[in-house]
Amino acid sequence: MLVATDDSAHAYRAVKLAARLAGELRAAEVTLINVGQIPPAALISPSIVGHVSFASLGQALERDSRRILHHGAEAFAGTDLQVLRLFRLGDPASEIIRAAREEKADLIVIGARGLGRLGELTLGSVSERVLHAAHCPVLVAR
Repeated sequence: MLVATDDSAHAYRAVKLAARLAGELRAAEVTLINVGQIPPAALISPSIVGHVSFASLGQALERDSRRILHHGAEAFAGTDLQVLRLFRLGDPASEIIRAAREEKADLIVIGARGLGRLGELTLGSVSERVLHAAHCPVLVAR
């Protein structure tokens, strides 16, 4: 089971749902994933490119990811399950789909909306892309 989290309310509901499901299954292998994304403006804006250290930005995203993954792993306390924590850098939907294939996940659990700019939509763009492109079932938590 691959569980995507970005520390949004919907993502945390997805994590708690996954923990409850994994606890019932008792033999589930769980991987928590957080994907850091460098803002597109930082990649294309000439005014920003000269002022941004991409190495520093990547390190900051990884530090934040460790905190997010630690918070998510706390939901699995008491389940006796080993939870692998995975950080990726890139496009969230693509990295979640790639990790699910690499980890041979039989289920992806993801929140309906995340922290992106389109968070007010009924189904977020990342969860929608994962839902349509994943090789395995996707459980979308609201």
